[in-house]
Amino acid sequence: MKILLMNDSSVTTVRKTHEALKGRKLIASGMFSGVFESGNPNTVLKLTACPATYYMLNDEAIKIDDIHSPKLIKNYGQVGEYLVGKNVKETNLTKPNKKLVPLFLFEVERLEKISKGPNRSLALNLTYELRRRLAGLEHGISVRGATAKILIEMANQLPQLKDVPTLLPYFEKLNNFVGSYGDAFYDIHAANLMQRSDGTIVFSDPVGSIDIYTSGHGEFKPIVSLSDVKWTDVKDRHRKEFQALINKIKPNQKALNA
Repeated sequence: MKILLMNDSSVTTVRKTHEALKGRKLIASGMFSGVFESGNPNTVLKLTACPATYYMLNDEAIKIDDIHSPKLIKNYGQVGEYLVGKNVKETNLTKPNKKLVPLFLFEVERLEKISKGPNRSLALNLTYELRRRLAGLEHGISVRGATAKILIEMANQLPQLKDVPTLLPYFEKLNNFVGSYGDAFYDIHAANLMQRSDGTIVFSDPVGSIDIYTSGHGEFKPIVSLSDVKWTDVKDRHRKEFQALINKIKPNQKALNA
C-alpha cells in the first residue's frame, strides 16, 4: 500500500507551485516517493515523505557516498508537508496514526530498470537469499541487526556477489547508515535494484522510515523489515508474496549454491 499518494492535495500543490516540479511528468511512484522527469534526460526528480530516503543521500554526516548508491545532483530540501495516514482506511490490518511530515525534493541521476541479464539474476538471487535467511531467524531475533550481518555474509560467501567486490564496502556503508539513523529499516527487494548504462548495479531505495510506515499502517508491519517484527504476526498476504518469490527464484538456486 502506498503511503505518499500523488493525487493528494498537498502533493498536487507542491507539483503546481514548485519551480522544479511545474509541469513535470510523473514517471513512477512507490510507497514513500514519487519520481518525476526533471527536464534533463540524464536525471530525475524525487519527491518523498521518507526522511530516511532523503538523509541517505543528503545528510553530510551520515549519507551513503558509494558507486552502488544513486548520485545526488541537487538538493531542494523540504518543499511541503504531508499528512500521513489520512488516506488509509482503518481495518483489522491497518490502523493509521495521522501525522504531519515534511516532503523533501531532490534531483538524482536517471537509472535503468534491470530487465534481463546477469544483473537481473544477481538482483533476484540477492533478494531471495536475504529473505530466505531472514525467514529462518529464531523468534525474538532483531531483523534489522540480522539483516546487517547477513548482507556482509552474503557479500563474502555467495559467488555471484563475490564477483562484484564493491558490494561489500557498499553493504558496510549501508549498515553504518541504518545503525546511525535509528528510524531506518532495510527495504531491499528486486524492484529497488537498478543499474547505470555501464552496468553498475545501484540500490535506489534500500531503506524506509519506521516512523512514517507505522504512522501510515499502525501496528501492521512489513515482512523482514522492521526490527521488532514477529514471524507469527506476518499476514497471509505477505506469506503468499514470499512464496511467489521463492517459486520464481527456484530455477536460479544453482547460482546461489555453486
